[in-house]
Amino acid sequence: MRAGITPAQATKVVRSYMTREFKANLTWDVAVQSELEAAPHLYIDDLSWLLAKAAGQTPAPTPKNLASLPLRLFVPPG
Repeated sequence: MRAGITPAQATKVVRSYMTREFKANLTWDVAVQSELEAAPHLYIDDLSWLLAKAAGQTPAPTPKNLASLPLRLFVPPG
């Protein structure tokens, strides 16, 4: 038996991430967003959110149906 992740499992993980990311973005909540990423993206995204909030920008709206978003995942064998 080979250990790994199937495309269906990977899709579920990514959609879960996207749901939490969009929800956090609605309030510029970097604490939640920081739980979702690792360096260096963590620092880049947190700073961009803090700057956008300070500039008075409006967060991007959450897509109505995350399941309809195009999603391509590369899952290497094994």
